[in-house]
Amino acid sequence: MIITLHPWLTQLYKNIVLQYQKGKPHHAILINTHRGIGVLNLVNAITCWLLCTEKKNIYFCGSCHGCQLMLSNNHPDYYQITLKKNKKTFGIELIRDTIHKISYTSQQGGEKVINISDIAYITPQGICALLKNLEEPPKNTWFLLINYNTTIVPNTLSSRCISYFLPPPIEYIGLNWLKKYNSTYNKNHEISLLTALRISEGSPIIAKKILYGKLWSERTYFFIQLNKAVNEKNFFHLLSIFKKKKINIIFYINWICFFLLDIIKWKYNLYSSIINLDQKQLIQYYSNNYSIQSINNTTSSWIQCRFQLINVIGINYELLLTKELLKWELE
Repeated sequence: MIITLHPWLTQLYKNIVLQYQKGKPHHAILINTHRGIGVLNLVNAITCWLLCTEKKNIYFCGSCHGCQLMLSNNHPDYYQITLKKNKKTFGIELIRDTIHKISYTSQQGGEKVINISDIAYITPQGICALLKNLEEPPKNTWFLLINYNTTIVPNTLSSRCISYFLPPPIEYIGLNWLKKYNSTYNKNHEISLLTALRISEGSPIIAKKILYGKLWSERTYFFIQLNKAVNEKNFFHLLSIFKKKKINIIFYINWICFFLLDIIKWKYNLYSSIINLDQKQLIQYYSNNYSIQSINNTTSSWIQCRFQLINVIGINYELLLTKELLKWELE
């Protein structure tokens, strides 16, 4: 296990640990956040501090027996409830089994920590089993729960926890973090970093994966072809890219939707909220040559197309995309 406290995680880490130091901790912490911000690193750091036997103020030592067991993924008093392979949920059996294990004395004679990696996957029966133990927790036991904002947290659960919100970092913090991974820095590269950050909804970790993986090169190629399609008014030309499907088709649709939404922003002079900063010239050209009604119609149509691709099982994606591209040409 490698624990890295990214700059945007340190303040919440300090806030939580300080409550334990003051003797005012809550036995159950619910962290509401987005994917790709590094919340598991935060949870692991808090757990290391709780299980550390040689704490250095608000930091864990990293060298005591407790820390070494955590760093080697082998601490007997740390239980992580996460989704098993080929499973869609975790239910009452897994919750009960974990609670049963921690009901006994700590194997290392100290604290015990249960981390639930995503509460959205707990079944209603599992929630009921969890509630009883949150109401009357075993001695020296701490619950660290994560909610990725994919579901509404039941009041019965949230009322038994102290809740924290971990948002994406302020844009300049994420940008500075991304710059560390680039040896040759220039203005054009900063535009790419900002674009990747905005595509990733502010997540520097996801932005880094996009920039240094095949996704960024595929996006670059896609926009070259989209530029050609816009200038020639031949959107059907894009079907050949969709047929190749080098990446998930939803990525292409997302890029189209982001692009069209940027054009609407441009129409209303909302330049500071543009997502595709590296495509301003194309966005401006489209904005100057299409009416707002046409842009709205096209945007709504592609959003509906995206919904169908995600939610309709067995849909003929090639037929649907052919229809959308032809419709685009007629706008």
